[in-house]
Amino acid sequence: MKKKTAVILFVVVIILLIDSSFRVSNLQTQLDEANRLLSENERLSEQLGSESERITLVDEVDKENMSLYWQYIYYPGPEPENAWKYSIYTSAGKIDNGEFGYDDGQEWMMVVETPSGYYPLVPRKYIQLGGISCTIFFDNNQKGVLNVLVTEQWGASHELSVFSLSDTEKAFMVEPIRYFGNICVLANSKGIMEP
Repeated sequence: MKKKTAVILFVVVIILLIDSSFRVSNLQTQLDEANRLLSENERLSEQLGSESERITLVDEVDKENMSLYWQYIYYPGPEPENAWKYSIYTSAGKIDNGEFGYDDGQEWMMVVETPSGYYPLVPRKYIQLGGISCTIFFDNNQKGVLNVLVTEQWGASHELSVFSLSDTEKAFMVEPIRYFGNICVLANSKGIMEP
């Protein structure tokens, strides 16, 4: 009887050890996956920049050898001299028919010009096989805060960011939304070379 009890006790201990080993292995797998996701999140955050980034007013921006690609003029009040100009510039020159002559890469930038100076939302930078586009909108859920959704596309990557004008900060606050890397774009409604 003692021998039978000892064997049963031994089997129970072995089963508990096997179960514990399986649970530890499963926990290690979950921990490895959590660490992988944390590393990926940190990598993406570094690529997108700090969520508290502020774009403050500067006196001037370098537009030398840049052409106005697109512009929207916003009048915050009745005085036309107080207009804000939301502009995208490119280093691509215009050809004889008035269209832009694109190379496989050119410099792009997006600035907001105010009577007091400039907000360089996207500083001048070289973009290979791509460009910049934007959507300007008021968010009624934020009590009419003016926002600019900017899409930067280059090669096999896209980055989306929202720039929100903060009255209290006197700056545009940058909120990175998403970075897509190593993608294969099948179609783009804005055309092949146009941003």
